[in-house]
Amino acid sequence: MENLIILGAGGYGRTAAETARAMGVFGRVAFLDDGCTGTDILGPCTDYIRFAGEFRWAYPAFGANALRAAWLEKLAAAGYSLPALVHPRAYVSPTADIRPGAVVLALAAVGACAVVEQGAIVNMGAIADHDCVVGACAHLAPGAIVKAGNTVPAQMNISGRAAAIFSMDLAAAGVRKVTSAAGMPPSSRAWPRGTAFPSSSSWITGMTPVFRKTCSTFSIEIPSFLAVVNPYSRPSWERRRFL
Repeated sequence: MENLIILGAGGYGRTAAETARAMGVFGRVAFLDDGCTGTDILGPCTDYIRFAGEFRWAYPAFGANALRAAWLEKLAAAGYSLPALVHPRAYVSPTADIRPGAVVLALAAVGACAVVEQGAIVNMGAIADHDCVVGACAHLAPGAIVKAGNTVPAQMNISGRAAAIFSMDLAAAGVRKVTSAAGMPPSSRAWPRGTAFPSSSSWITGMTPVFRKTCSTFSIEIPSFLAVVNPYSRPSWERRRFL
């Protein structure tokens, strides 16, 4: 069996290593890490080129999505193959497509015809329903749910705090940011068309949000959460209640 080297020996790195070992397809699993020490840590991450002959497979176990994306490119350029790590206790539909460099952890579920693109993480207990696309180096946190047919843009984090994702393509909807607002009373908040907000990859959705269009503004009800959106340009709008 061929060997796997994992960059990053922190909590996520150890989780990825346990997943790789549980798969039973790698002869040896070792680490590169800049700060940790141990018998299975062979050196700093900058030594990755030196081990390309001994290890065919490599995975950058970094929780920061942009950093993970950059390291995937470096490792591929150095000649490593990128594994798709799928824990045996995850459910993955036989028609789902798990791309190289993607990770599906224990107790996660990936439905029929779903796609988990390169570098994406479907964390423990997360669900990507049928026909979803989890974009490159996106992250579904533990317990996150992506409803059927949705697309999670590349490098986006989806929190498992409550989580139902809009019944539409998030990128096409122009949604920029949904963040926790502790202590905010349940209410509707609306912003005029054209209001600009900073982009963010941090997402939290409320338990039972109701989305509705009101004239030239977009009103969103999410109990105890603050929702920020950009104007939605599609001609039709469907009112939906999630979870």
